[in-house]
Amino acid sequence: MPFNLDIPTVIILIAFASLLQACLIIAFAFLVNEYKGLAYGVAGNLCLAFGYILIITRDVSPNWLSIIISNELLLAGIIFFYMALRKFTALPINRYLVIALPIICLLSLYYFTYQDKNMAMRIITMSVLIVPVIVAGIITLLFSDHKKYQISVFFIIIPAAIYGIILVIRAINAWYDPPQTIFSNTLTQIINYTMLFVTNISWTAGFVNMNSQRLQSDLRESANTDILTGLPNRRAALAFLKNEFARQSRNEDYFFSILIIDLDLFKEINDQFGHDTGDFVLIKMATIFRDMIRTQDHVARWGGDEFIIIMPQTRSCEAYALGKRLIEHINLGKFLFNQTAQKWTVSIGVSESAGCKDIDDILKKADIALYQSKHTRNAITQEAS
Repeated sequence: MPFNLDIPTVIILIAFASLLQACLIIAFAFLVNEYKGLAYGVAGNLCLAFGYILIITRDVSPNWLSIIISNELLLAGIIFFYMALRKFTALPINRYLVIALPIICLLSLYYFTYQDKNMAMRIITMSVLIVPVIVAGIITLLFSDHKKYQISVFFIIIPAAIYGIILVIRAINAWYDPPQTIFSNTLTQIINYTMLFVTNISWTAGFVNMNSQRLQSDLRESANTDILTGLPNRRAALAFLKNEFARQSRNEDYFFSILIIDLDLFKEINDQFGHDTGDFVLIKMATIFRDMIRTQDHVARWGGDEFIIIMPQTRSCEAYALGKRLIEHINLGKFLFNQTAQKWTVSIGVSESAGCKDIDDILKKADIALYQSKHTRNAITQEAS
């Protein structure tokens, strides 16, 4: 029994939706053009749109156009979607997949159009060629670092996986019960085109949202990161301190310590050797601090030539020991810049959260300790009074 749905109308809707989605990605690219892959997304939607427009002309246009070129465009559209995902995730594109499949498609369609007129084999050919591309796209998303856009990933993967299964079912059905025409109003045809419509919309929406979510995440990260050293900045450090005091307020036995580190005579370094040298010193110090702290510790650039290390569940005596190791390591090091070996020193102030009511209290204690260390330089002071 035929189903009450007009296949040509559905195909026109898919073509129209693909054109609209290409325009959507173009508009989004004008606003946010931070990441690669958007151009491939536009190309994919345009290929699908024109491919289905050509299919609609099956009764009035030559077979090479309405069968071979149209199906080549459909396959190209899916491949462009795959390429968009690979570019966005900064993964290499499988050239064998991109080049070989269209060639196989072209040769197969030509054979089953002119040598052995067999529409069932054309359907099977397209299904067999599209499914690997869908699988490659799903694998791309699953094995990428998608924490920044996880919801969007599954918004793409789930419909794509369902559509891949439907293509397999369609190929099997075409083998045992081939449709009379491409517009046959059968259940398999209806499900295939409907799911393609859904998958196409979900891919574009998911891909645009992936770009948007990644941009938001990168903006948050850049707002909390020092550009020069790559360390968290003062804003991020204050947020970490706030969380530490919140933990301390919930647990009377919880405590933490901080070290404020100041580079000695940093102004003289800039004046004598130039700001490039000063920047090199800051980057080198940031690397040392990052390498010598524990996994649970937090190091940030506090501002100018000052750094802060926050050590959860750590007494000031233990923080003092870390500070001593830092000073010894820096004293033993010779830092080569512009073929000249240089030596620098730091002064450190240490304080503990025990007895402190808020951030200002612990910072004030550390600043007093640092002030005493600066009298002699290359020194560390613990909870100076």
